[in-house]
Amino acid sequence: MSARLPATISGSVMRLRARCPFFAVLALHAQWVEDPTIGTACTDGERVRFNKEFMAGLTPAHRDFVVAHEVAHVALRHIRRIGSRDPALWNVAADIVVNGLLVQMGLKLAPGGLRDTELEHLRVEDVYARLGKLQDKHKRKLGRKEGAKLRDLLVSESRAPGEGKQPAAGKAQALSDATWRTVLQRAAVLQRMHDQRCGTSSLGASLEIGELMSPQLDWRTLLWRFLVQTPTDYMGWDRRFIHRGLYLDALEGQSLTVAVCIDTSGSVDAQMLRDFMSELQGILRAYPHVRMKVYFADAALYGPWWVEPDGAFPKAQGGGGTDFQPFFAAVAEDVYGDDPVDLLVYQTDGYGRFPAEEPEVPVLWCVPTGALESEAFPWGEVARLGVA
Repeated sequence: MSARLPATISGSVMRLRARCPFFAVLALHAQWVEDPTIGTACTDGERVRFNKEFMAGLTPAHRDFVVAHEVAHVALRHIRRIGSRDPALWNVAADIVVNGLLVQMGLKLAPGGLRDTELEHLRVEDVYARLGKLQDKHKRKLGRKEGAKLRDLLVSESRAPGEGKQPAAGKAQALSDATWRTVLQRAAVLQRMHDQRCGTSSLGASLEIGELMSPQLDWRTLLWRFLVQTPTDYMGWDRRFIHRGLYLDALEGQSLTVAVCIDTSGSVDAQMLRDFMSELQGILRAYPHVRMKVYFADAALYGPWWVEPDGAFPKAQGGGGTDFQPFFAAVAEDVYGDDPVDLLVYQTDGYGRFPAEEPEVPVLWCVPTGALESEAFPWGEVARLGVA
């Protein structure tokens, strides 16, 4: 927690404490630095720098917004999450998410603040992916040159000292992340108590906050965990005989059969597809009891092909629209056959026709960042390709 809040900031914190305690708690834990060399306010991911004269010239409502805006970027680790992405486009994506949250919680958008009501409910990674296809819509904000500075748009990354350098990795950074996660949890509890008194619900729709407090597993970890453990639904029974009313003990060491369908409608880039196939082959090499057959699908279904641990994947087929129904119809016939399918994995962007009924075996959807929101899948687990 900062030792003492600057006078310019403390008034906003007091007002936020009464209206939006979530941001008041975040502001109390941030490091505030007066910096006359910058025009407005910014953060390097650890400290919030601000121009005292700029802050003093804002109305109280707009000052509160700027304070909440900057500490949200720090607490949600937006600078740390840039990775190799374009900083200018990432800043726009982060601002859209943060500003949408602030307005939803009743704060008044400051002049120049970005809004996109169609995207602001998503994660920053998803907004970034969408903006790559919508740059014309936001080109006024992006500027004419690649990597525009966006200095006057209340962005999280400005040309403050040390800008452009990612924080050093190590124990201190890991502790900082853990500390902010704890702060987020405490802030969310206070906000929910406030909302209960006021009869509102301000944090419920924020995917960004929810996932930062309960971080998503790396997709590779989830894929391995999903495929190498026998489903618990039928643990201990041989599923091949259940439909006959016979509950027989499964033999120890029984193989696990997995059906994998790869969407070939053009929704996943080539490198991501290679990474996905490489992980599947790694699982096959590490766990001999896993048997895997692979399909390709667009609006039609191709396959299956049985894949060996050291063998090559079949050549992809397809290129048309997307329909999930042919795959699930095909594997439904195998659920209680002599060689039953135990798990289903579908790699896709999620945009297609789902079957009306949920399959009787577990399903894992592997979808790229920026694809269909996880909550829109009617059943199954969702792993985000490209999210670490």
